[in-house]
Amino acid sequence: MDALREIARVNIVQVVLRKLGRGSRAVAGRLVRAPRKGSVVVIEFSDGMHEYVTTPVKRVLRLAAKDVFYIETVNSRYRLEVRDRERALEDASSADHARVSAARAAGGPTNGNSVRRQLSSGRQR
Repeated sequence: MDALREIARVNIVQVVLRKLGRGSRAVAGRLVRAPRKGSVVVIEFSDGMHEYVTTPVKRVLRLAAKDVFYIETVNSRYRLEVRDRERALEDASSADHARVSAARAAGGPTNGNSVRRQLSSGRQR
């Protein structure tokens, strides 16, 4: 369960979700909502516009010492494999750094606090 909490804290984790059974295809993308009992699993496709949403989770099992989880939902069973956690984190941090650098170069706000300060002081851009 510690691994699930760790996944829940990570902003971007690339995963592959395979429905167990015949004739199923793999869904690869970014894990938006981690598998927890009672909630749905949400995976965002690479296009950023579509999501795969499961039915509510009944049970989560993990293979020892691996980032592979077996998830049982109300209607189906899935195998969730975590891929490229480190690379995804590096990509996210470099993208965040680039966003902040671009905002600073443009003279705009770099985080929510700057926006709140501007709004409270009555300035608008």
